Amino acid sequence: MKASGLLRLLMSLTLFIVVTYFELVAVLQANLVMDRSLHSLPDLGFRLIEPAIPELGWFCNFNVGFLIFLTLFRALYHRNRLDLLRRYFVILSSVYILRALCIISTCLPDPYPPCKDYQVTSNKSIFLQVFDKIKASFKGEGELDCGDVFFSGHTAVLTSCSLLWTHYTTNIIFIIAVWLLSVFTCFCMLAARFHYTIDILFGFLSTIVFWYYYHRCAFNEDFKRRSRFWAWWETPCPGASLGWIWNLTPCLMIRSILPCTSCPSFWGPCDLGDSPSPSSSSSSSSNSNPNLNSNSNSSSSYDLQVQQMIDSNCKQNQLDIEMQAIHSNHTSDYEIINQQYDNSFE
Repeated sequence: MKASGLLRLLMSLTLFIVVTYFELVAVLQANLVMDRSLHSLPDLGFRLIEPAIPELGWFCNFNVGFLIFLTLFRALYHRNRLDLLRRYFVILSSVYILRALCIISTCLPDPYPPCKDYQVTSNKSIFLQVFDKIKASFKGEGELDCGDVFFSGHTAVLTSCSLLWTHYTTNIIFIIAVWLLSVFTCFCMLAARFHYTIDILFGFLSTIVFWYYYHRCAFNEDFKRRSRFWAWWETPCPGASLGWIWNLTPCLMIRSILPCTSCPSFWGPCDLGDSPSPSSSSSSSSNSNPNLNSNSNSSSSYDLQVQQMIDSNCKQNQLDIEMQAIHSNHTSDYEIINQQYDNSFE
């Protein structure tokens, strides 16, 4: 099982690296073709946050890097670290694919003031400039990225890290702190003129859609039965229930579009905090089934919940079959009566 988990993590990491490479190619292409003579577009966020503070650019990058480091560091000490990291890489790769397509499709004028006087000096192919850009970034000599404004990759990373903490931890203090840091960084990006307001909003909403849709499919048992690959790719991940956070997150409109009708009640699959105490797990197990021993652990409680969900689905399927049988019997009786009625006139 562990070898299979490592293989899936390696596949997701490979996907993330390949997608990130082509996203950087799209960024360099936008930097090459952007018309620097154009002025920045009218923006509500720019009018509300005056004057512009381009010096906050380094602070935005620092906050994003700090949140990534904090999230990955904590995830590595999670008991289901392989599943957690695999989902994170796949979801962020999906967002990056959409971002690369948007960058290539339309190149908007970059509102960042230093981009107006910046000129591309490299004559190499953009496919080779990616490696030079990565080397320069590690040396702290990264070049400016101009033209890749729609949509914000910073916001996508901030939102994905915040959602990971929201769904894989029970510590509300950490959740609030991470979201406050993400929102504050978004305001700093507007003040630095890193992105337009629409870039930040679209990056936030698109990441939420990808995150919730992926997790909806991850816990869709019917989808797993139809796809052997998906059944192998997504394994059960026992943990605490975070349904109340799902109701409080700012995505009620997304929930109406993507209802989680096929998901189990314990929608939040994993717990990024400490393992639940034996007393709490035993009490939850005894509430769900009085016949269980009071010393059962969290895994047995999870197995019980899964079994109850399977039994419920089986009962629903059996009810559907009985209703179809009743309908077919009534239909056959109706045909017999009609036939007898027709024969009476012959």
